[in-house]
Amino acid sequence: MVEPSSSDLAVAVRDARKALGLTQQQVANQAGIAPSSWSQMERGTWVPQRDSTRISIATCLGWNPEALHRLLDDTAATADMEPSAAFRWRRERLGLTMDELSQRTHRSIATITNLEAGKRVSSRTRSAVAWGLGWPEDAY
Repeated sequence: MVEPSSSDLAVAVRDARKALGLTQQQVANQAGIAPSSWSQMERGTWVPQRDSTRISIATCLGWNPEALHRLLDDTAATADMEPSAAFRWRRERLGLTMDELSQRTHRSIATITNLEAGKRVSSRTRSAVAWGLGWPEDAY
């Protein structure tokens, strides 16, 4: 089994913070952690272990409270899957409908259906859907 990568977490957290237009200092304060810890997390040198810390980080990024647990767990679980299966598995694991993912990513349900069916979609769409699922944009 492949271990979850702190670099996957680093990219996902950094991208989400930037999409919100926040500085590391701002999100660290909101999450109740030291700015140096946030910086280390974005560099992939620190992974929060405490549940309360993971939940507060996810919450300040506007993610489901369990998102960091899932991100770290799902990285290993989907390592050997075809991308289309990994996207579908992740969406279902998060309990998102295609409509909810469509709204989150500003992509049509038909596009998400095509992605999950293994049909060709643009790399931009693939990145947007990965981000919408809490993965780094370059996950697949």
